[in-house]
Amino acid sequence: MRSYQAIGHVARPMMRLMKGHVVPLHAHEKADHIMVVFRGAIRLHNGEEEVELTAPSSCNVPRGVAHQVLVLEDDTEVVCMFPAGVEYRDTF
Repeated sequence: MRSYQAIGHVARPMMRLMKGHVVPLHAHEKADHIMVVFRGAIRLHNGEEEVELTAPSSCNVPRGVAHQVLVLEDDTEVVCMFPAGVEYRDTF
């Protein structure tokens, strides 16, 4: 059994990102996801909203909503979690 099956979530591995890194504008058509900031800070453009998330914090990103991330601090750690049964690679 995979760990995400046991806890009911699919989690992309912890991403350690450096200040200035940009995750390009994109949307996930098959599932909502939760973005969790464990260390550091990001600026999230989430549809019409722009929010700064500083650890520890999280934000819901609804399916189909275009979003982009700018990393604001070195060594920022982020995880994206998806519902059980949805593989991360299937969400694009």
